[in-house]
Amino acid sequence: MKYKIIVDSSSNLLSNYIKDDEIGFEVVPLTIRVGDNVFVDNDLLNIDKMLEVMEKSSSKSTSACPSPFEFENSIKEASNSIIITISSKLSGCYNSAVLASKSFENTDKNVLVLDSKATAGTMILLVDKAYELNTGARSLQTIMNTIRTPFIKEVLGKETNNILETFRHYPRQFLLALIDVEPETVRTLFKNLFDESKSVTERNRIFQEETQELYNKYKSNPNFSTFSYSYQRNLSVSYYLFLRYPNKYYISKYKVMKYCAEKLNAVWTPKNADFENIEKCREFFDSICEVVKEDKELLSLSEKRLQNDLCFKDPSYKILTQDIVWFIANKQAKLEKIDDWEPSLKEYDPGITTEKWLELLQNKDIFDD
Repeated sequence: MKYKIIVDSSSNLLSNYIKDDEIGFEVVPLTIRVGDNVFVDNDLLNIDKMLEVMEKSSSKSTSACPSPFEFENSIKEASNSIIITISSKLSGCYNSAVLASKSFENTDKNVLVLDSKATAGTMILLVDKAYELNTGARSLQTIMNTIRTPFIKEVLGKETNNILETFRHYPRQFLLALIDVEPETVRTLFKNLFDESKSVTERNRIFQEETQELYNKYKSNPNFSTFSYSYQRNLSVSYYLFLRYPNKYYISKYKVMKYCAEKLNAVWTPKNADFENIEKCREFFDSICEVVKEDKELLSLSEKRLQNDLCFKDPSYKILTQDIVWFIANKQAKLEKIDDWEPSLKEYDPGITTEKWLELLQNKDIFDD
């Protein structure tokens, strides 16, 4: 057998999920202990019986991940194996599979282990994608690079156009082009950006600097010819963080922060392009969020608008706070009669009218393109 896809039983998949003579599929079972009874989580598991035993037992039920030996037995049957496990933060399955894979180093067998960072539904999607790529006879590394970036691809979907695809600003398109040439590098960039054990200001700085270095590396590549730089600024980085951690971060648009801070006479004054803006914005908006939470009627109205099952429920009211903040900023901008051009007239005033600009643009002695 050339290829094999292996998952643990937390995926809720049966052993016949994939039926293909060329591509093997196996579910390695976890075990569940209830008192002195041990249940193997495979196709033959009698769930009704297990629940009956649980109901009668006074002991706490526990589960155990498959041993490395069990994964080794599964790996032996194929030349190329890809193992997809439940999140390493929920179980020892990932570590067990990694230990098993090390037994095949320096052999003719290739093994790649993927931590799904989730369970059940997400694991099934990854299995489906792995199977799709296997049927296309892709290399094992190509398969891994492709299925390791599902979140990034989702973040960069068409729904993000209004923020990540604006006039002469293409952070979305740049990252998509980068994924095509260095998918593992992009994955590492986002893995580091989402590492909450480190300062968000430092993560933001590193993400922006490293993507700019990658732009410099590929700017002569035809697929990057339409880009002037990497476009990974505070706004786009805050958007990635907001989508990954919607209960913690906000979309940090400079003008929104600036106008809102002015309207509320905030002590903090945002500085354009400052790496600290995302963290400072979070602290500022969090203080507003605490006030928002005191308005029970407003919270009730917000909860009612999110009753659709497809809606994120916004349990921490961060999105509601963001809606309010953007409303305040828009009102402030209108009061000051500020348009959305950058730089503003306060920062740069060419001293000529719109009509004069149009006249100059038609003058071929000045503008020849």
